[in-house]
Amino acid sequence: DYSLIKGGTNTPNFMIRQGTATSLADGTRTKVELNTAVFDTDSGLDAANDRWTVPAGKGGTYFITYTLRFETDVDFDGANALVYKNGAAFYSLWGAGRYYNSFSSSFIAVLAATDYLEMYGLQNTGGAVNASTSDQGLQTFLGGVRLTT
Repeated sequence: DYSLIKGGTNTPNFMIRQGTATSLADGTRTKVELNTAVFDTDSGLDAANDRWTVPAGKGGTYFITYTLRFETDVDFDGANALVYKNGAAFYSLWGAGRYYNSFSSSFIAVLAATDYLEMYGLQNTGGAVNASTSDQGLQTFLGGVRLTT
C-alpha cells in the first residue's frame, strides 16, 4: 500500500514498471518498456514513450532509484543497467550477471520541468534475455521522489 506517500509534501513521487517483459538483445543497449505506473502522484508517466517526464512546475532535486533484473540462469560478463536523461546516458551501473541477478542503484539528480528519464539494459549472454517483470514481487522498475524545489 503506497497511500502513505501519495500526495505528501515530497511530490511528485513515482514508481513505474513494465507491463510485460522487455526482450534485451545480446550486446545492444535496449530500452526497457516502462509503461505502467505503480504510483505516479503528478502523472509524469509517458507510457507511449516508456519514460517518466518531470511535470510542469515540478523541477528540483530528486532522489531516483532503479532496478533491472536479468531473467537468465546464464552467468555472463558485461551487464549494464542505465538511466537515460533526455535521450542520453546519465547514470550507469556495470557488473557481471550471475544467476538471475538484479542490478539496483540510487542517485540524486537536479531535474528541470520537461526533463525525462528512461531505463536501458545491456547484456552479453549470446542471446536475448528478458528484463524480468515480477517473480515474488516487483523486479524491474524506475522510481523517484522530489526532495526540494
